[in-house]
Amino acid sequence: MKIRPQDYPVIIIVVYVIFLLLGFLLGFLPGRGEGGHGRGMLNQPVPMWEAPA
Repeated sequence: MKIRPQDYPVIIIVVYVIFLLLGFLLGFLPGRGEGGHGRGMLNQPVPMWEAPA
């Protein structure tokens, strides 16, 4: 079965929505009040051997 080129946008949107819902179901929800993008690494715990003296 060949996929028609005019169906590509629909396929892309459907796959995006499926992966988005799968991510939400697995617990990858956007954080509330965390200040937006790029802040995840700043709040990570640092092991004692990597902490500055």
